[in-house]
Amino acid sequence: MPAARRLALLVAALAAVGVAVTESAGAADQPARRAGVRAVFSFVRGPQEGQYRDLHIRITRRGRTLVDGPARVPGCAPPFCAPGGGLQGRSVRVRDLDGDGEPEVVLDLFTGGAHCCVKTRVYWFDGAGYRSVVHDFADIGYRLRDLGRGRTPELVSADPRFAFLFTSFAASVFPLQVWAFRDQRLVDVTRLFPARVQADAARAFRLYRRARRSGALEPRGAIAAWAADQYLLGRRAATLRRLRTLAARRALPGDVPRGQQTFVRRLDRTLRRFGYARAG
Repeated sequence: MPAARRLALLVAALAAVGVAVTESAGAADQPARRAGVRAVFSFVRGPQEGQYRDLHIRITRRGRTLVDGPARVPGCAPPFCAPGGGLQGRSVRVRDLDGDGEPEVVLDLFTGGAHCCVKTRVYWFDGAGYRSVVHDFADIGYRLRDLGRGRTPELVSADPRFAFLFTSFAASVFPLQVWAFRDQRLVDVTRLFPARVQADAARAFRLYRRARRSGALEPRGAIAAWAADQYLLGRRAATLRRLRTLAARRALPGDVPRGQQTFVRRLDRTLRRFGYARAG
């Protein structure tokens, strides 16, 4: 989508949910506020479409400005470092992510490129000022959702390591990942939501069947995501049996590796290396 169109949609989305966005001569301010913490992310559109400059973040807590400087994440170089917005149309939010009563500031930036990258910086108050941590959500982005465990939101995403894994990007399917802010960092808590993992596995297997029926789609991306979800649920042995049966029926075609049983072995090694199978 052209950058100008994306920015217009962003402004419209923010206005629709009651978030003020002011624009003047190519400049924009995006404010967010909660429980005495106010953050303002601002930027200026550059002379060329898709270019931005003067990305800036200001965080004020109880009337004191504690952060006032460039909005940066590693690997996001001007003029193509852009407002990110995750998947919700916002680039900055103020939410209590860890339930301690002190809101954090969440800033999303987009690094540009065909397959990259939403990077998120989370600022937290350490008693004297703000510190921060950066997480790379890659192609996937995330949604900030309360999934019902406690009173804090989770960052719902998917595993970007499955891009181009045994298949093309277009045929890649990404298994569910859920992140939570704990102890001043983002922690993978996907295993705490087995019902959602099971639903994601069912979705991936439907995509696998659709690919097999079409004959034109590569099925390995979908079956890899299904297997990842199954491993996460503690079903490695049963999943391997199912995969080997599918391979014996020539139901897991692909180019690299060409041998279907070899594909199953490599997939198993990859899922263990990625941490989907519990140790032991």
